[in-house]
Amino acid sequence: MIDAGSVQNPCSPRVILASKDSCPILSLHTLWHFINSYYIVIGLLMISLGLFLMVLGGKYYRVTMFLAGQMSVCAFLMIILFLCVYPANSPYWVVWLSLFVTLGIGAGIGYATQRWARMGVLCIGAWIGGLIGGLLYSMVFYVFEGDNPLLALWLSIAFCAVVVAVLSMIFFD
Repeated sequence: MIDAGSVQNPCSPRVILASKDSCPILSLHTLWHFINSYYIVIGLLMISLGLFLMVLGGKYYRVTMFLAGQMSVCAFLMIILFLCVYPANSPYWVVWLSLFVTLGIGAGIGYATQRWARMGVLCIGAWIGGLIGGLLYSMVFYVFEGDNPLLALWLSIAFCAVVVAVLSMIFFD
């Protein structure tokens, strides 16, 4: 298929090819549509969680550590399940079931992060480092992406997550 704009402008041709033999596309189709369907409920839960962490997160640091560990494992497992295991047209009940199971699995890691503060600080440091890595990629590292922008993004996120996690362990009281 040739784009109509490339016929009008021969200096910038655009060719789009489609084939069943092309590279596989990784998609979070069901999970994405689930989040879009329940965005009000998820938004209210996130606002409530954010308010709790903002107001009482330092006072109840054990709960904060538990939530950091549990949510990290839950998010990681949900992404892996919907990216690699489940088909793209899974029903919503699979999302609900997976959410409850991954929250249960995450509760074990949450208990560990609550029980051993260094593990909780490491987890929170990795989250903050990942966010900083994403911001640095958007502001600076996108210039160096070359042929593989996704690799550059993941490397900048992983590098910053590891650096901030290690620094948080070094400077932990």
